[in-house]
Amino acid sequence: MILESFSPNSKKGGNFRCCELSKNLVKLGHDVDIISMKSEDNDAEHEVLNGVHIYRIGPTRKQSENIVKYTVLNYVKSILLWLRKHDYDIIDIQSRSSSIYTTLVSKLSHAPVIGTVYELNNDDTETLNKFVNKVSIKKYDKVLTTNESTKNELVNKYEVNPDKIALMSIGVNLNNIDKIKCKTKNHDRILYVGTLTAHKNIDHLLTIICHLKEVQPRIKLVIIGDGPEKEHLEEIVMTNDIQDHVEFIDHVSQDELIYQMKLANLLVLPSTHEKFGILSSTANACYTPTIAYKSKGIKEVIKDKETGYLVKPENIEELEEKILYVLENDDVNKTLRKQAREYIENKNNWDDITLSYINIASKLVNCSKL
Repeated sequence: MILESFSPNSKKGGNFRCCELSKNLVKLGHDVDIISMKSEDNDAEHEVLNGVHIYRIGPTRKQSENIVKYTVLNYVKSILLWLRKHDYDIIDIQSRSSSIYTTLVSKLSHAPVIGTVYELNNDDTETLNKFVNKVSIKKYDKVLTTNESTKNELVNKYEVNPDKIALMSIGVNLNNIDKIKCKTKNHDRILYVGTLTAHKNIDHLLTIICHLKEVQPRIKLVIIGDGPEKEHLEEIVMTNDIQDHVEFIDHVSQDELIYQMKLANLLVLPSTHEKFGILSSTANACYTPTIAYKSKGIKEVIKDKETGYLVKPENIEELEEKILYVLENDDVNKTLRKQAREYIENKNNWDDITLSYINIASKLVNCSKL
C-alpha cells in the first residue's frame, strides 16, 4: 500500500483504513508492506506493527505545510527505486500525487494495481492535477471508493468504466468498541466530534442550544476537538450565557472517545463536507444515532429515518427540529439506536470488508497470470 503519509495512531480516513485493512490481511496469512514518506513525528525507516511492515522512504514531510512539488518529485523517485527492487503481487495506491508514476512502474513489473480513491478534486484551477489524476485513475486495474457519489464522478467526469469500480466502506472494529463499558446513556447529552473549522458549522449547534435550553433545560452539548474556530466558538458561548450547556474537550484517547459516544444520546455533525463518515459509523456501533447535514461521505453511512437523520445543508431550523424530535421521543431514539448498530454489524464490519478486498485482489492476481 502506497500513501504520502502514514501514522498508525491516526484515526483519520485513509490512515485508519490502511491500518485496519492491513492488520486484518496479515491475520489471514497475507504479507503487507505500507510505503510512505518520512514525517517529523516519526522518521523510523522501518517498523513492524501487528505484523505489517511499514517503510518510510524519500524526503521528510513537515506537518505544518502542504506537500510541495519538490517533496513530491523526491518521493516519486524513491517509490520508483523501491518498486524496481521489490516484487509485489498487488499494489494498492492511495497517493494521488505519485499515482501516475507508480502505475507505470507497476505495469512494467506486471503487478495489478488497485487505486483507492476517497475523493476527487474538481477545482477548475487545478487543470494539470485533474488531467494527471484522470490519466492515472483510468490505468488502474481496479478502483475502490467509499461512496456512491465519488463512483458517479469517476464514471461521468473521469470516464472510468463502471465495471472497474467497487464500493468498499471503511469499517468499524466492533470488538474494540464493545470492550469499552458505559452503563447508561445521558438522554440530555449531544456530542460533536471533529476539527473546529468554519465548514464544520459548530456555530449552528450553539445557535440550536440557545433555543433548546428553553424547552430542554438540562441539555448539554459536548464538543470534542480543536481548531482555528475554537476561540470564536467560546466567545459565542460566553456572549449567549450558555456555559452550563456547552463543554469543550480538546483531545481524548480512542477509548475515551468511544466512552463519550456511548454516553451521548446523539451525535450531531453539521459539516457541509465529510469524506468518510467514520465518526457516524463509530457512533452507530455505540448505539448512538447521528443527525447530520447531507454531505457526500456522511449520506453513505446514515440511512435517513432508519439509523439517524439527514438534513439539508445549512438548514439550521430543520436540524434543530430533528434534534428536538429525537430528544422528546424515547421510542424513536431506541429504534434508531437498534437499527444503527444492526446496520454497522451487517455492512461495516472489518471481517467482511477484508474478505471482499481479498476477493477483488485475488481475481486481479489470477488474471495477471493468464
